Amino acid sequence: MSVETHNTPWTDSKAEGTYVITIPLSVQVDVDIYDFQSWEDLSTNPTRTVNLVGDLAVMATYQLRPILTHALTVDSTPVTGVPFTIEKV
Repeated sequence: MSVETHNTPWTDSKAEGTYVITIPLSVQVDVDIYDFQSWEDLSTNPTRTVNLVGDLAVMATYQLRPILTHALTVDSTPVTGVPFTIEKV
């Protein structure tokens, strides 16, 4: 049994038979992270077995992971206007 790696969108001719498609639970595009939600049949299992007996199209749906933000306040006393730097690590 051979394992092939491809990127979506992808189309090819395959011999009739059973195939296992595994899609990642999350993917990163630039700074955005997308989480796998479901296949078009609403299955939430990222591994899908298909019995190829004719042309078939499957669609995986991903959702942008929200970036959690929180308020951060920096102050100084008794003097204000003190310069500072901030860096996300």
